[in-house]
Amino acid sequence: MFVKFCGLRCKQDIITAIDIGVSAVGFIFYEKSKRYISPDKASHLSRMLSGSPIAKVGVFVDASADEIKEVSSTAGLDYIQIYDHQIIPSLRGFLPLLIAYRIRNAEDLERVASPGGGDLILLDSYHPAQYGGTGTPFQWECLKEFPLLDRTVVAGGIDQHSLPELLRIITPFGIDVSSGIELEPGIKSDSKMKSLIATLKEVQHEICATA
Repeated sequence: MFVKFCGLRCKQDIITAIDIGVSAVGFIFYEKSKRYISPDKASHLSRMLSGSPIAKVGVFVDASADEIKEVSSTAGLDYIQIYDHQIIPSLRGFLPLLIAYRIRNAEDLERVASPGGGDLILLDSYHPAQYGGTGTPFQWECLKEFPLLDRTVVAGGIDQHSLPELLRIITPFGIDVSSGIELEPGIKSDSKMKSLIATLKEVQHEICATA
């Protein structure tokens, strides 16, 4: 399963991510976020991942296509996560996109479009003032009949305690975790990061054993 740890901001976060073998790390370039990181600092952390299969994802809110391209080049990104769908055409062919939707219920899923090419969907919990990192799940039950799960990364309120519930309901392409691996906003916990991956492996083993 694709696993993205988002909001990483320091060297130790990257060391742990490499050690446990996550699929992707997320750098947040939204200055209003407590998890904000500068492009230059993200570039330094990206270089630590040189030669690693771990993808580097930049999270953007209220940024123009030109700004996103500039930051992506500086930070050495592999994916772009965006909430503003109007700029998608301007980013096509630059880097693969992680197209984010903020979800409250099944009705919100009706506006989710099939991603093109190598793009993915990210479904996160709706919050009127926050873009990710809410620590609150949306109604996962509404995803049971969602036809695009094989291209979908689920976020919002996922931690080692809620992950088993999510995976008993659905099997998405991947998960995105931020607050669920933190001591406080912007401060990651090595033990929580490792515990979540251990829980994921345990649940996957249980599911395979009962299949």
